[in-house]
Amino acid sequence: MLSTAVRLVRTESDLRNRIFRVYGFLIAFNLGAWALALVAAAAYPILLPTAFLTGSFGPTRHYPAFLRAIGDVLPLRYFINLVNAVYLRGHGFWTQPQALAVLAAWGVAGLVFTVFRFQWEPRER
Repeated sequence: MLSTAVRLVRTESDLRNRIFRVYGFLIAFNLGAWALALVAAAAYPILLPTAFLTGSFGPTRHYPAFLRAIGDVLPLRYFINLVNAVYLRGHGFWTQPQALAVLAAWGVAGLVFTVFRFQWEPRER
């Protein structure tokens, strides 16, 4: 085992370079995790109510009608239906054509919105 360590690190500068790279990786990883945590914290006010309304955490049959209506519009409900069909019932995702159609419609709507609204340069006022 000692001979392996000696082969991996031949000189003192090689050891310094390896330590420097490991520390650099750890710093970059921590900065990335910190940035991801900030983004996730900003998404929670939207994500959690959406998850509850669409049945991610349990059935929605006892919710008031207006909350079920809101959940029926959101694409997450249909994605959950597809996942349940595949994983819980052993069906293919094609057995849920309504869910596929709604997800495709949301995808097309998002694409159209992005094409018309997104620009790399700022708009002139």
